[in-house]
Amino acid sequence: MRFARKGQEPPPSQWFSLRLHKVESGVFFTAPHVQVLVGEDAPFSSYVTSSIALPADLEKTHPNQVGDRVIFAQPWRPMKSASEIKLMTVSKRRGKGVGSYLLEGKRRWWVSLAWDKDGLTASSTHLAQFALLRDQESPEIGSPKWDLSHPSGPRLFIPISDQLSGVSKVKLRWQGKEVPIEIQRSWSRLIFHPSISLQNGLFPYEVSVKDRSGQRTQRSGELRWPPPPSQRISKDDPIRYALEPPLPQE
Repeated sequence: MRFARKGQEPPPSQWFSLRLHKVESGVFFTAPHVQVLVGEDAPFSSYVTSSIALPADLEKTHPNQVGDRVIFAQPWRPMKSASEIKLMTVSKRRGKGVGSYLLEGKRRWWVSLAWDKDGLTASSTHLAQFALLRDQESPEIGSPKWDLSHPSGPRLFIPISDQLSGVSKVKLRWQGKEVPIEIQRSWSRLIFHPSISLQNGLFPYEVSVKDRSGQRTQRSGELRWPPPPSQRISKDDPIRYALEPPLPQE
């Protein structure tokens, strides 16, 4: 194992190269501001995660970065077991909303596990770039719109998004009661299928969104049924699809 410090411009970065041979339980790599509990060096095994687009400036620096960025060589070398990466920082720099992120180009993944006395532990099956970032922005909730063309009946679409740590929990109350919803994080929205036919009138709703850093946002109001044209999604609008519709044949 070897490491070297590179550059003095704030925020500084640390560069590491890890050579993994036969890995036994409890193997550690440690350096200033970072500690890694190495995972099993074996063929990649599938796993599920979530990611959203980064602000453009995060490739170089970020105003909410806490401490050094940690950069490993061979960033996407696959490992069957996750490694635990502890980003070291003093407790007075933590504050509210700080999490650990894996960075790659214009993408980033929230990988935080838990704080202990000297740092924040993260978990990842790849060693790439990591940084502590402070999420100071609340989630956003957009205006509801109805899709009236679905074979199973009307669907209510409500945009939900978070610009840094990502959406964690979402709830919808419809006529004062919490109802089942479909949460599509990759497309930044929730979908609600009313279980009974809607009668003409006004329907109160309330959406509550919490992000991974603990920030919350609520939006409430009333929706009229049948919906006015401004609250309807056209049949050819791509928002009706989980993926973009196929291109027309020439």
